[in-house]
Amino acid sequence: MLASACAHPIHKEFDVYLKDHPTSLDKVNKEASYRIDENTRKMSYEFRSVTTGVANLWVVNVGEMLQDYVNVTLTNSFQKLIEDSGAAVLPLNFYFKINSYRFEDFQAKVDMDIIVRREGIAIFEKRYSAQGQGQGGKMFWGGAFAQRHAVHQSTHLAFHEIFTQFIADVKQNIKE
Repeated sequence: MLASACAHPIHKEFDVYLKDHPTSLDKVNKEASYRIDENTRKMSYEFRSVTTGVANLWVVNVGEMLQDYVNVTLTNSFQKLIEDSGAAVLPLNFYFKINSYRFEDFQAKVDMDIIVRREGIAIFEKRYSAQGQGQGGKMFWGGAFAQRHAVHQSTHLAFHEIFTQFIADVKQNIKE
């Protein structure tokens, strides 16, 4: 007999989670545009967890979560931050590419490359890596009901760590 699983999309309501759990980043007195790598936009990560029921398949649409983070949190760090449709709209441009995303040991693990260009010329390129806070207790006690929140919180914290480092690098490499 085959067992059927329930698929649970994790990215849903991540923007709501971010608005309900706001964090702030340093301010940069610049206008910029950004692009998210096409493979990152489509990136999806699936996992099962014994803690929350192995029959449940958890689907994390990482690219959509990054877009939500940029829209809700990162935009507040700049005078203006708009999505670039392909050609650099503003002199300062950021390119985001997630190389890997995992949810292991009850926490999100993210590796992301960010390229910063001014008028088409690369100013700096850096790989950022971060782990969100472990959510084992939440998953153990809350089971499947708490899984989405656990992934939201850990991913949020990993993104926050990456973009905190990124903002510091922007301030250091691009003088106001």
